Amino acid sequence: MRNIFGSIARGGTRAAITAAFALATTGSAWAVSSISSNATDLKVALNIAGLSAGVTTGTASGTAAPAYNVSNQFAAANQSLSLGNVIGGSLSQDISTGIMTAAAQSAFPVSPTGSASATINNLGLGLAVDLGFLGSLNALSLGSSAITSTTNFDGANFTGVSSIANLTLSSLLVSVPINAAVVASSAANRTLIDVLGLKVILNEQVTGDQTIGNLNTRSLTTNALHIIYDNFAVSGGLLSGDIIVGQSQVSVSSAVPETATWAMMIVGFGAIGGALRRQKRQPARIVAF
Repeated sequence: MRNIFGSIARGGTRAAITAAFALATTGSAWAVSSISSNATDLKVALNIAGLSAGVTTGTASGTAAPAYNVSNQFAAANQSLSLGNVIGGSLSQDISTGIMTAAAQSAFPVSPTGSASATINNLGLGLAVDLGFLGSLNALSLGSSAITSTTNFDGANFTGVSSIANLTLSSLLVSVPINAAVVASSAANRTLIDVLGLKVILNEQVTGDQTIGNLNTRSLTTNALHIIYDNFAVSGGLLSGDIIVGQSQVSVSSAVPETATWAMMIVGFGAIGGALRRQKRQPARIVAF
């Protein structure tokens, strides 16, 4: 019986196509090599007149592979960071919180996913000037019953979400009206206040994309609440720095094909094209069996 499909007599052409395809696809997949995630409940870094003060509290982090699942809970905190003397008294950043939690997890290498989340309950922040027997001046006061931040990577895309419940904000130095629509929105990078060196951003989303050598790392950081001081005038001093409440971050690293690999891919695709053109020009001959 004859084989009605036959075979291409020019076996060299078939071999060239097969070899070229293998050459072109070698190393072309940018597979995930590691996933990291971390969460931080509160970060403060301030400076005025050469004096710095800061604190970081409530953290969880991990890097896969292997897979990890870290969940931490932290007791209520009360702290006052001294920022030295200003005209009329002393300046301090007061911090109070309820229970805080931070979590980070990734199932990689079983699944190329990762997430991080931070939650702060009953937050109170007060930037105050102590005037001695005259009492204190409220430079900025902010509060919330609950703040959360979550960042996810699902194997293909990053997403970040945050929520702030019962937000309050007041100051005796500048007008800080709260726009209810801005607070209620779920959009990223919402500016609540931007006046006289004071800026407050809600659901801040910061992306990263960096390549070092043959390793590309992409990331998303979600800051539920970000207070930025840029030469903010306080009793004769200029305050700089920031306060981040509810930060979650996920970063994913992948190997990038090296230059030699790219060259091999180009040569491989060229070989495919050449083989196909030759095949078109020279009709196949059917060999009967």
